[in-house]
Amino acid sequence: MNKLLNRTYNVRKKQKKICRIMKISFIISFICLFQLSATVYSQNGLFTIETNNTTMRELFHEIEQQSTFRFFYNDLLIDIDKEVSIDVSNKRIDELMDIMLANSGVTYRILDNRLIVVSPEALLQQLTITGVVTDTNGESLPGVTVAIKGTSQGTAADANGAFSIQVLNESAVLVFSYIGFNTQEITVGNRRTINVTLFESSQELEEVVVIGYGTVRKSDLAGSVSSVSNKQFRDQPVMK
Repeated sequence: MNKLLNRTYNVRKKQKKICRIMKISFIISFICLFQLSATVYSQNGLFTIETNNTTMRELFHEIEQQSTFRFFYNDLLIDIDKEVSIDVSNKRIDELMDIMLANSGVTYRILDNRLIVVSPEALLQQLTITGVVTDTNGESLPGVTVAIKGTSQGTAADANGAFSIQVLNESAVLVFSYIGFNTQEITVGNRRTINVTLFESSQELEEVVVIGYGTVRKSDLAGSVSSVSNKQFRDQPVMK
């Protein structure tokens, strides 16, 4: 009886061992089939990737695991499970993305906070907005700051008050600011040319004085101070 029990026990033990080996073999095979064979994110921000028939979703996940980049995408707009094969060495993130998304109809944008927005090309095409900034007398205002609200992107008007800036979409808001004038915000909408008139701020003009090396408040100055209007300032001769 004891021999029969021992034989039964040994048979069951072998069966369990065989099942365990089969499970481990299946898992290893599965990992080998889908896993990236080599992915490295070095200290200087370069990627080395070698992979065959790996989905973009898996690649994005691997890049997130190996770096501080994060991806934002909509599964309904792009085929995130499309398989790609890549073999690159020491590539920057933009070079890697160019290779990964080549001929896919999908593009990307890397934002300042290291967020990578992935979307169909049509949705990420930048809009170029141009225009001229003047005062209430129609005089051009050189050096006006033109910024995209909520971002660190911006530009400055040239000597003729003209500017050109690229925005992501029609909902972008442009912020126009200039010393001595009220700040103005304008939503792009369906316009591609935006001419702006800034209005003088009497409060700022009273508080700010332009000096040879910057600006200070009148209250911080000692001695005699003379003021000139914006038009008088622009009409002053320039020494060459």
